[in-house]
Amino acid sequence: MSEKMTYAQAACLALQEAMRADPLVVALGEDLGRGGVFGQYRGL
Repeated sequence: MSEKMTYAQAACLALQEAMRADPLVVALGEDLGRGGVFGQYRGL
């Protein structure tokens, strides 16, 4: 992938890809249930 993105966008994309590939992958973290502090995980 050669498009530019922020660190937050890259982290969210990596999580999405991992979750699609393996249903056992989960995301844990502070404020994650509300989409993250900056909303970067909204809709995950």
